[in-house]
Amino acid sequence: MKIQDELTEYFCDTYKIDKTLDYIVEEVDAKTLLTGERLDLVAKIKYIECREKGQNTDFIKELYRSHIEAFAFGIYAESGNQAKNSIDKYFETFDHLIDTIKQTGFDAAKSVVPVGKDNVIMDGAHRTAIAIYFGLKLPIIRFPELYLRFDAEYFRKRLLEEKYIDYLVLEYCKMNPNTYFASVWPAAGDKKQQLDQMLALMESSCKIIYSKKINMGFEALNNFIAQVYMKEDWTGTSESQYEGSKGKTKNCYLWGNETTIYILESSTFEAIFNMKQNIREIFKIGTHSIHITDNQAETIRLANLTLNRNSLDYLFRGKPLIYTDFNKKVFEFKAALMENHYEPDDFIVASSGVLGVYGLRDIGDIDFFTLKPDYEVLENEGCENNQAYAGFYDKQLDDLIYNPDNYLVYNDIKFITLDVLQRYKAARNRDKDLMDLKLIAGLTNEDTNSNAGWSKSRVALNREYRIINYRIRAAAFKALKQLGLYSAVRQVYRGIKGKN
Repeated sequence: MKIQDELTEYFCDTYKIDKTLDYIVEEVDAKTLLTGERLDLVAKIKYIECREKGQNTDFIKELYRSHIEAFAFGIYAESGNQAKNSIDKYFETFDHLIDTIKQTGFDAAKSVVPVGKDNVIMDGAHRTAIAIYFGLKLPIIRFPELYLRFDAEYFRKRLLEEKYIDYLVLEYCKMNPNTYFASVWPAAGDKKQQLDQMLALMESSCKIIYSKKINMGFEALNNFIAQVYMKEDWTGTSESQYEGSKGKTKNCYLWGNETTIYILESSTFEAIFNMKQNIREIFKIGTHSIHITDNQAETIRLANLTLNRNSLDYLFRGKPLIYTDFNKKVFEFKAALMENHYEPDDFIVASSGVLGVYGLRDIGDIDFFTLKPDYEVLENEGCENNQAYAGFYDKQLDDLIYNPDNYLVYNDIKFITLDVLQRYKAARNRDKDLMDLKLIAGLTNEDTNSNAGWSKSRVALNREYRIINYRIRAAAFKALKQLGLYSAVRQVYRGIKGKN
């Protein structure tokens, strides 16, 4: 077919698409277009999910706003669409598009999504996200010579907050069953030549979606390793405080070296397995060099620990292994969720449960919140819904459960954060609450608040930087166009970018 209005004028102009040529329109499962090069799709999908389920969480709206802001250097404007000149217009347009496509689906005569190299969409991200969420077929035209990347590194350069990048990567792992989590242990961290060989092997064997260095001390690494190998018999049991993990930690730890994590993607487990064996051969220290997960469930568990700053906080400051009853209750609660086909993501342990994670005291029972029906099947003498005390929290239940600012994850189960618990205890103000507040105060230090203040200041500075960057670029583009050099400079720039 010949292109008329099926592709946007902006796309055709930007990529010099010849409308007189015949193009083949395919219909594909939209889910095949969710790639690590288009992490922005995750932000849009989560917004749709939140809206469709009626969840009231400011985090998702702020994520959407922030990732749009990162695209446009802090200016709410969409190239080729002057009507989108504010974030409210973005929300309004997106909401209308969701409702329209939900009701009428896609018409290839009106709208087609261009797809470039490696199944990366070149335009139409909002339409694609809607099709992915509702499981629709999507009409596309392939342009295999075109390519772009809106991946984790792109958003890092655009100064999107780390918590949002981490969340996008974590949710991508949940959406893509072909993701794997790799931990390069500190014991391998001082071998530069081998690390270079490892990286080259990774790049040739699979796709690297994300990487991050975490400087864990011995205790933090031990907390992490206990979770990594939780299904191995040699780690021990709750009665032994998982003593076996310490021996592993001693072999993997090297003072001063960081743990490097990678999120990898491969269509076959065989490729990941062979790569892991070859990497271990490079370092000559066996399993003490690198661990790579075997399946998506393990990937999500470890990503929950390292791509959520609250989970990282308890890895560094917590002592989750010391209370036998606490760990037994957590395992029993998790087993009950699985037995009744509930997703752990839809539940959060409230009240004093988080005190057990930090090793402040043991807990008498598991108190939880959920918005799911028929939760009574989970309740017993040591486990109950905490609905009667919901009024003492300063958060709505959906925000508690689904906003990662309000929870940490231990053993695949969400727990409210210490600061949420602190405010709850202060509001309820019973004698045992006052005792728990003293325990929390002993753990909390003033640096926490000062760091939070600095984090907010840094976000504001990043936004200012993006706006200045945008204005400089806009002025440069205008000057080049006036001099008649814009097309030539753009062609050279794309040639250089393509080689990289």
